[in-house]
Amino acid sequence: MTVGCDSNGAILLSGALGFATARNLHEELHAALVAASPGPITVDLAGVDHADSAGLAVLVDALGWAKRNARAMRLQNLPQSLRSIARICEVEQLLDGGVHA
Repeated sequence: MTVGCDSNGAILLSGALGFATARNLHEELHAALVAASPGPITVDLAGVDHADSAGLAVLVDALGWAKRNARAMRLQNLPQSLRSIARICEVEQLLDGGVHA
């Protein structure tokens, strides 16, 4: 799992988003959120090739961080596997709607 930024300031996630990477992803994503420039935050998951419930938990935690810190945040390009898990866990609307500041 890698966490990066594009030229527009979006946070880019790529690789596996799962049990094996969740701890490191949580730390790297949190650091990227804290370092994000003012304004809405976009997290782009187009590069994610595997996701499981641990990855979902990291993303829900990131949305919680945004809410606690009054930051607008949205997730884009959610992989279908992650969307399926979110539907089962009844958090799909949270992922689709993001957080509004």
